[in-house]
This record gives sequence, C-alpha cells and structure tokens, in this order.
Amino acid sequence: MAKNDYRRQLIMLRGLEKGYGGHARLEKRVLTGSMDFMTSADASDVLEASFVGVRGGKTRVQPLGLFKEGPRGQKALLANFDPRNIAGMDLSEVQAAVISRVDNGQRTPVMYGCINGVCALNWAQIMRALNESGTTSDRQGEQNAPDTRNLSNNTIEDLSNNTTEARPSAPDTASPVTEAEEVLPDIPDMQNPSAPKAQTPSANKSAASRLNLDMSLPWPEDIESLRLLFMTLPAYEPFEMDGYVFIRAKMAEETGVDHCAVGIRAEDGKVTGVCYAIPMPYSSEPPAGLEEYMWMGDTASGWWVTCDDIDPY
Repeated sequence: MAKNDYRRQLIMLRGLEKGYGGHARLEKRVLTGSMDFMTSADASDVLEASFVGVRGGKTRVQPLGLFKEGPRGQKALLANFDPRNIAGMDLSEVQAAVISRVDNGQRTPVMYGCINGVCALNWAQIMRALNESGTTSDRQGEQNAPDTRNLSNNTIEDLSNNTTEARPSAPDTASPVTEAEEVLPDIPDMQNPSAPKAQTPSANKSAASRLNLDMSLPWPEDIESLRLLFMTLPAYEPFEMDGYVFIRAKMAEETGVDHCAVGIRAEDGKVTGVCYAIPMPYSSEPPAGLEEYMWMGDTASGWWVTCDDIDPY
C-alpha cells in the first residue's frame, strides 16, 4: 500500500458551548475510513456527528451517527465511511467533523474538529444544511454504535475539566489543557517510557513574553486554542530549537507519557510555525502513528518532534 493511501490522525474537538469537548481518531485507507469519537457532554444530551464540506458552492452534510454512552461517563461513537464518497465529496474536501446536540429534531452544533488543517466555517450555512438534511435515524445510530471493548486506550486526557482553560472566561491553568495536542496523530501505547531530562518551567514569565506578538490579536483558527496557554503558562525549554518558544502540556495517563512540549514560532508579529514534541526512549524507527516525526536526542532518550509552517494570515 502506498504511503499516501493510509492516514491516521488525532483530531481535537473544540467546544462551541461550555462543557463540551473531546477528540476523535481518524483512520483512512483506500476504500474505508473510520472516526472514533470520545466526547464530554451532559448525560441527557442526544449528540450526532456529521462531516461537513463545500462543493460547487453548496454546503454538504454527511451524517455519521448518534453517540452512545461510553466509558468513564463520556459519550462515544465509532463511525465508518467511504473516503471516496462523503455526500459526493472526497475526504480531502471535508472541512470538519461537527457534533450537534439534537433537541426535538433541531440540530445545534456544540463541537467541531477540522479534518484537513485550518478550516474556515460558515456556521449559518452549516446549521441550515444540518437541519435540512434530516437523514439521522435510530437505525443509523445503531449501525454506528461504538464497540467499547475495542475503544482505543491511545487517547489524550479527556477534556471534561479542561476545555474552559483555553477560553478567557475561565483561565484555570493549574493543569495545562490537552487542546495543545490538537494536530497530534494518534499516540501509541507506551509503558513507563524514560522521559528525557529537560529544564523545568520558569514561573517568572509567561511564554508569551518571549514571542514578538500582540497577544490581544487572534491566532489562526487551527491554533487559536493555544494563545491563552502561551499567555498564562511559563516557558518550557525541552531542547534548543531556533526561533521556537515552548510550553509544557499534560498528557493522559493512558498514553504512558506524562507530558508533551508545544512550541510556537513568530516572525514580523505573526505566528509562522507550530511544533509538537513527545518524550520517549530511543527507537530506530518512529512508533506507529508518529511516522512523520523526527528524532531529537541520543541513543537513550529524547523527543519525537514534528513542526509545521503556518500559512500567512
């Protein structure tokens, strides 16, 4: 199978209302695809997931199914799809996965996650399309119900207590939120890895003080959730990387990794790059799910690192 025929990615779900958050693991092969959702929401909520995108100037919606109760009081959905035909679109044309709260047949988006990088969404058109589609049924929900026996443990920490940390209305930063791992691919299982030593965070200044940025201005949508973290968390120095300022972000216990490092590069008053680094013991090849990462460290321990340029905005 050609490398481009397989895709595995962890997608953070951003809450549009307080109390909502989560993540989804996307897996795509040539003929099949799946989205494994795990979300936090009120127990009484009826939630539905859909793919949304634009083709021919029209917003298109592909329902993925209804959520059921998952482990630890969360709501979960394992949905399968054909990546070649998603409401007439290819997966590359899909903008986002949108999770809606369904109340008396009316769908109200409460979470979303970008599928192919930064996504500029027209919510008025999306809400209209969601409520005009009218294709959800209990039968579809049953077909796409998650098998909790096979739900992956390769998850970052749930966002039930963390989603507000990336919002100015509730800047509780005692534990760095996992929205910082937004574009990380799925994290493999690791049992007690020997994390490399790194300098501890300095409590004197926020990481933002080291960036040549007006922090009152929004960042690109795909990394906007990181802005408040850099304004409130201290700088972290896991290793030297020219032009980048890092913070330390908490990881879930299930991953076997205590934390990751998230870096931002700024030039001429704009964010121009984002970097993610995961501490691990040395291996000659990147672990599954981190194939695009590069190694920084020695033959004992170090970091698997990936960095991406940010498009001008």
